[in-house]
Amino acid sequence: MIRDSVNLKQARQAWQYLVGQRRVRRAPTVAYDTPDFVASGANYFDEVQGFFGMPDRYEWKVIGKQETYIPYNANGQVTANVEDAFSAHHLNPDKLRWELHRTWVVEANLASGKRHAVPKRKFYFDEDTWLLTLMDGYDAEGKLWRTSQVLPFVVPSVPAVLVKPVAVYNLQAGTVSNVQALNGEIFRIVPLKPESFFTGDAVAAEGVR
Repeated sequence: MIRDSVNLKQARQAWQYLVGQRRVRRAPTVAYDTPDFVASGANYFDEVQGFFGMPDRYEWKVIGKQETYIPYNANGQVTANVEDAFSAHHLNPDKLRWELHRTWVVEANLASGKRHAVPKRKFYFDEDTWLLTLMDGYDAEGKLWRTSQVLPFVVPSVPAVLVKPVAVYNLQAGTVSNVQALNGEIFRIVPLKPESFFTGDAVAAEGVR
């Protein structure tokens, strides 16, 4: 369970259910460039949704607007079964859709006095939805190190454009982490949950059922 505030001075609140202990504990390291233990460390926690967390470790600059081929209307990929959705080393291109869109390019460079494993990042935001669709990460020598594809898909019943999955490619290690793929499950809209649902106590109650 993760709760982020719109107040940048308020730290992330996170709880983790430990299966072996059958207990819920606070998880303050579920943030920034901590390796994502769910993916065996193949991606960082702030790469889970393209960019997932606080922006305070970077200085941000709007580079400008440009036309970019981005993943779009990826309903065919997100609803495909596991065998069809993925190839050996990347998402199955037969299930992906790319469209030429106007994007806003934003550059993030490590702020003075801060640390992060990825010192420079470049983001591509779709002008129509303002969703992040692509992200490139550079190493300390300025070489392209990792890149993320964030797949938007349409849910008319909301209505909304959502994202799932996110493919994080480590170009130097030759790995890909596919974050939050459905894996044959069904995506459905559920009624709004009460405030009490988004707490550590609620996580504990769910875990012991």
